[in-house]
Amino acid sequence: PVVGVILSLPSLPVEEKNMSLSCTWTGGTEVTAQWGKDGVTITPSSRITISGGSLVINPASRDDTGVYTCTASNSVSAQSSSKSLTVYCEFTLTKTRGG
Repeated sequence: PVVGVILSLPSLPVEEKNMSLSCTWTGGTEVTAQWGKDGVTITPSSRITISGGSLVINPASRDDTGVYTCTASNSVSAQSSSKSLTVYCEFTLTKTRGG
């Protein structure tokens, strides 16, 4: 069975930058990862790359804010991990940091 699924998010996702999420698991063989956002499956596109347990969005936009889910599965079982992600506007960050 698939066990120990962990979804890792970028610490400070900013729009117009590269944003990378990763999905890891501690047990299971022939495991594949599927990605979703707000309950909808994410499919690769011109700015979305999915490779194994990683999801890269480049460039990120504020529309990418939402709840991300990684489902790791094999023929025996599946396990999911979900986390909420907020993409920030670079201008807002600069202003809040006093720069």
